[in-house]
Order: sequence, then structure tokens, then C-alpha cells
Amino acid sequence: MRRAPGHLAGQRGPVLGATPLPPEALRTAGLGEMQRIIREQEPPKPSTRVSSASVSSKEAARHRRCDPRSLVRLLRGDVDWIVMKALEKDRTRRYATAADLARDIERHLADEPVEAGPPSRVYRLRKLARRNRAAVLAGSATASALVVGLVLATLGLLRARHEAVGTRAVADFYERMLTSLVPYHPGTAQADYAPPGPAGFTELTVADLLSRSEPAIETTFAARPDLEAGVRRTFGWTFAGLGRGEEAVRLLRRSLEVQRATLGQAHPESLRTVSLLAFASYLNGSPKEAAETVRASLDARAAGLGRKHAATLDNQRFVATMLLSCGELEDAERLAADVVERGTRALGRDHGVVLWARHAAATVARDRGRLEEALPLFEEVQSAATAALPSNPLQALVPLELGVALTELGRLDEAEEQIVAAIEYTTRVFGERHPFVPALRAIAARIEAERGDLAGAEALLRGITAAQRERLGPGHFLTAKSEGLLIDVLIASGQLAEAEERARRLPAAQRKAFGEGGTRYVVARWRLGRVLLEEGRFEEAADHMAALLRDAERLLPGGFLEMPSMRATYGRALSALGRLDEARTELISAHEAMAAMRGEEHPKARACAAALAALDDARGDAEQTSARR
Repeated sequence: MRRAPGHLAGQRGPVLGATPLPPEALRTAGLGEMQRIIREQEPPKPSTRVSSASVSSKEAARHRRCDPRSLVRLLRGDVDWIVMKALEKDRTRRYATAADLARDIERHLADEPVEAGPPSRVYRLRKLARRNRAAVLAGSATASALVVGLVLATLGLLRARHEAVGTRAVADFYERMLTSLVPYHPGTAQADYAPPGPAGFTELTVADLLSRSEPAIETTFAARPDLEAGVRRTFGWTFAGLGRGEEAVRLLRRSLEVQRATLGQAHPESLRTVSLLAFASYLNGSPKEAAETVRASLDARAAGLGRKHAATLDNQRFVATMLLSCGELEDAERLAADVVERGTRALGRDHGVVLWARHAAATVARDRGRLEEALPLFEEVQSAATAALPSNPLQALVPLELGVALTELGRLDEAEEQIVAAIEYTTRVFGERHPFVPALRAIAARIEAERGDLAGAEALLRGITAAQRERLGPGHFLTAKSEGLLIDVLIASGQLAEAEERARRLPAAQRKAFGEGGTRYVVARWRLGRVLLEEGRFEEAADHMAALLRDAERLLPGGFLEMPSMRATYGRALSALGRLDEARTELISAHEAMAAMRGEEHPKARACAAALAALDDARGDAEQTSARR
């Protein structure tokens, strides 16, 4: 590097003949401001001072026998860096000693690399931030907001594109599924397509179309498991609506597996699929499994939506309804009452979820044997549902359960009217082939049996149970219910051998569908006790009924509708064995409960009173016999 004569070498006094900071600014400032200037204000570099064209700059250039512009070039670089390092406010960045400064000057004069150097960009930014803390903070917040907004906008755009691609893929899949029905496509080049017209088309049911298209789901959406899960769920729920429970459960289970693996168990989409799977399990003949499926997700749904949210309450109501189907009255009553209470406060008394829970509460009251209490509850729900939910399945379910209650009270004409309404709605909405339709017809056959037309009822029930066994399987809960009604008719008509055969099979089917903890399984076992009694096998009947009543009292301490009739069966068996005092205790308890539930004039109450009268006659108690008669 060429230097002006006297440049640093042999230089005495300041390089520019001036102090680092303007003395005028320091003299006019107060002590505090002077301290701030010295502490915070960075002095200009020597080359910058020379370029200002001040008198001192020209004088410094004259002393070095050059013009100011040349002096700037000479000072820029090593000299600037050495001077600024010597003046650095951060002690860790200053020369530690005067000797260090001298060595750096000697390196500069010897054209060697100097220790001093320009500050990094990060260092300059840090110094700027310290001097302008408030502005930097405000700027950082603005910049952060802009960055966050940009990121969110980018993610939204990517998500929109992702969803658009997914929507197109799903639409293409459904288009291919539907157009596969049409062998002729106008505008195509293929010459081997069948011509349009009846001969070229294949008639398929919706279920056939879904079954034929299902294998393509996995291959079509191999790269998009979210779409695979969604399409499987749609297929599964459609099968459920068609009453095809087995296919529905299989597809919905697979959909749930994929969603839990990709989205997590608590994701709203996973929880929605849980609800659909539970209902499909119910249709597939497993109310107990349906209840447990939803019960396991209640906490996750409540955590995500809150315990007062309609979806959370509806899932709890569904659990109550499924437990009610199993005859687990204690838990069903508790859960339904809780939904009615919390749902009424949060949603209103006539909200759909609350109406369903009120219907469940009415059904519990009926199955507990509180028939007169249940009737107005059913009627209130029926009236509200007609106004608020004209297309809801409650339009079939309420008349069904109300019809059963009226049948239990012996009001058969009114019961028939309600059951016919349920059949008409279900047939219109779901179609004649839906499994609920024959189940409702089986209840209508029971009404005919109660009227005394045992032959007509038997013919109907034989046809219904045969079709259900073939289509739904012997373990389906709807098949088991119809089978139980047929056994009742066979007992009443004296066909005891067949009744026994069926009664011995029935408990296993009921246990599979409903579990062992409710009335369904207990009542199935009771039918065998009745057969044994009618066959004259009194010892077996008494032992069977004693064990059954112990189980019933343990499982259902609050009692249930069939408990008095079960006691009457046990009492009659004890009476036939000559255990008259024990028999009388059971028959009195049975008669009092029947009279309270159905009234003194109900055929069951009168039959129990007749059995008591016969027992008192056998005991020689003429006064009691006369009273009973």
C-alpha cells in the first residue's frame, strides 16, 4: 500500500487532529446526556470524518501532503479498523493493552493482516437493537405478525390445494364407480362397447354397487390414507342405512383404524367414526358392543367439546339407549336422567338430543314396571317430536315403545294402532327389506297372540324368525327377540317339546347380543323355567327359577317388568312340590306387584290370584280362598 508521507509512521498527535466525538456536543450537554453520548453514541470512523469536507479534514490532508479524497482512501480499511477497535465500548472487543494496539499498528505498517476488522452484521444489528430497544421491539412484533400471517396464508393455500386435489380424487372415484354401470360411453373410440339400451345395462342394487367398488378403495387412495378412511366411512354408513350391519362394521372399523393411525384417537373425525361404528355394531346385532364402543370415547369427546356440547350429550344418550336394549336398567336410567337434566339446561327441553334422552327415560320407566308413569312420558315425547323432528327415527321408535307399554297394560287396540304407525314409517323411510321392519311385525304378532289368535301369531313368527335367521343370523338380537316371542306362543299353545328346544338355545344368543348383566338374558332363561313347569318337571323348574331369581335380584336390585311373572312361575313350581308356605309367599309378592303394575283386572294379575286361591284351597284356608276368588 502506498502511503502519504508521515502517515502513521512518525505521526505525533491525533490522526486527524480531533477528538472522536465533537467537543461542542459534549460541552453543551448536561452531565447525564454527556454520559449517555459517551456510552451509546458510536464515534465516526476516521475516513468518514475526512469525507465530511470540514476545515479540520482539509488541514489533516494538507499536513500529509495530499488532498482529502486521497486521504479517505488511505484511511479506509486498516486505519479505520485499528482506530475503531481502540475506541470500542465493549471491553471484550477493545485492545486488551497498549502493547496490543502497538503490535497491530506495526502489522499495518509492515503490510501484514491486522487483528482489527470490521464488525459483523450480527454485531451491528445487536448494537442497533440496544440503541433503539422500543422501536426494535415494535418492529419485531410487526415482523413476527407478518411472518406468522405469511406462514398461515401459505399453509392455508397448501391445505386448500391439498383438499382440492383430494376432492377431485374422491369425485373421480365416485364417477368411475357410477359410470361402470354404463357399458356404452358416447364419444369414445372403442368399438367393442355394447350399444345403448336395455340390453347394454346391468341392474344393480346400491349394496351390490358398493360391494363391487370396495376393492378399488385401497389401491385408488394408497397415497392418501385420509381419503381412504373417508370413502370407507361413507361406504360403511351407507351399508348401515341399508341394514347391512356386517359390511358396515367391517368398513367402519377399517376407517377408524386408518384415522387413529393418521389423526389420533381424540381427533373429531376419529370420534365421529366411533359413533357411526357403534350404531353399525347395533345394527349388526351387538348392542352391548355398541355401548362399550361409544362409552370408551366419552371422555375424549367431552375433553374436546365439553360435557354440555350436544355431540357429547348425544353420545352419552346413545350409551344409555344401548344399555337399555340390553336390559341394563340401572346404568341406563342414570345416564339418561343425566342427559335430560344437563341437556335441558344447555340445549332446551325439546332439543333433539334431549327428546331422545326423555324417550330413553320413558322406556326405563316402562321396563321397570312403572307403566302408568311411562305412558304420559311417551306421549309428551311423541307430541314434541312430531312438531320438532318430523323426519327423525323417533317417529317410529316412540310409537313402538308406547305400543309395547299399552300391550303390557292389555290395551291392545291402542297398542296395535301405535305399532302399525311404527311399521308404516319404517317401511316408508328404510324400505321393506330393512331388518327393523320384520322385528316390528313380530311385535304385531304378539298382539294377535294376546288376543287369543295363537295359530295366526305362530304362523307370522315362524316366517319372521326363519327369515331373520337366514339374513341376520341366529345370534342377532332382533332374531333373538322374535325367537323369544315364538317360544311364548309355543308354550301357550302346548307345543312344549319344540318350545324347550328353542328355549335351551335362546340364552346363548341373548348373552352374545346383550351380555349377562341385563333383563334380556334373565328373561331368556325364564322361558326355560316356564317350559319345565308346564311339562310337569317341578323339581327342575323350582331349582332353575330359584337360581334365576337370585341372579335377577343381584343384577337388577330395582326390579323390572317381568320380575312378578318370574316369581309367579317359581311360586307355582313350589306349590306343585307341596312347599305351600314358600309358594304362598312368592305368589302374594307376585300378585301385589302385578296388580300395582297392570291393575287387578289384568289377565296376568287374575291368573296369579287364581293360583293363590288354589293354593289356599289346598291349605284348607277357605276364608283366603273366597277372598282371592
